Amino acid sequence: MSQVRLLLAATAAACLAGSASASAQDQSEIAGRRAALAKAIGEGTLVVVAAPEAAISRNGYVPDQNYLYLTGLREPGGALLMRVHGGVADSKIFVADKDPAAEVWTGVRMGVEGARTATGMSAAPKASSPRQ
Repeated sequence: MSQVRLLLAATAAACLAGSASASAQDQSEIAGRRAALAKAIGEGTLVVVAAPEAAISRNGYVPDQNYLYLTGLREPGGALLMRVHGGVADSKIFVADKDPAAEVWTGVRMGVEGARTATGMSAAPKASSPRQ
């Protein structure tokens, strides 16, 4: 019986680890999507904002599909900035910084370093809105 529990725990850990970040192959494919979009844009700036975390949701968080397609990230509240010149983009990702106290309620966040590792893009903490 303990072997079954160990197997279930290992399987769950592998699934959770796989959902947190993209593999190198996925990273390459997602970077290719951004490159193709940059080529189509030619010149300009594009901002894609992730869906905010719903206060109340029956289905849990559902990521914005455009943000997910271009970044591979499933966390709420982030933003992708693409500055395109000559069909080549300089991309930057903005994500929530790690906040252990908030993560008790929101779940673990990858933070700036995790986003940088998962996407291969430069990353920065997003500006937080003032609390009322």
